[in-house]
Amino acid sequence: MDIKATVKDVIASVVGSAACVYTGQPFDTVKVRMQVSHWSSSFECARSTFSNEGVVSLWKVVQLLLGYTIFNHYLLISNNRDQYQHS
Repeated sequence: MDIKATVKDVIASVVGSAACVYTGQPFDTVKVRMQVSHWSSSFECARSTFSNEGVVSLWKVVQLLLGYTIFNHYLLISNNRDQYQHS
């Protein structure tokens, strides 16, 4: 097992996971709020959320989602490495 390649893959996975989570979370927050409330548009929902709760409210549960995503990507890396070593 090449430790250098593994470290490189893990770092890439963490950075990629963080980029996905932090860019997608505001859209997911607006989507969920639109599903449970009646807004006329997603823009109105986002504007109301931003003005009433602040910009940080769009990333309320990001730590939980980031932890799950990093763990999930780690499992995928482990599985891929195992498959390549046995083929």
